[in-house]
Amino acid sequence: MRYQLVLLFITGLMHSCSKESAPTIEKEVNQIITLSGHVEKGPFVRGATITAYELTKNLASRGKSYKSELLNNIGEFSFPKFESTADYLELSANGYYFNENSGQNPNQQSL
Repeated sequence: MRYQLVLLFITGLMHSCSKESAPTIEKEVNQIITLSGHVEKGPFVRGATITAYELTKNLASRGKSYKSELLNNIGEFSFPKFESTADYLELSANGYYFNENSGQNPNQQSL
């Protein structure tokens, strides 16, 4: 009986020390993508800047940012071959935009 308890204890100990319970470390993998789209407040006009900020899973800033400019007057932008390890990106546009109500570009920038 004692032999069976010792064998049961050793078997349980072996299962608790298996590789499956060891912590794993995830490596950050750079993803290369093309990031493109449109920005609107009117739309923004050519020359406005688009900034992409890297964010963590908790939406906190990672301190890294990338800039690009609008491609045309309808608000199109592109970051070709964009490389990042971030979980999320925050996009921000800064520049002049077309005002549909007045039909003119305003004299001040929009953030």
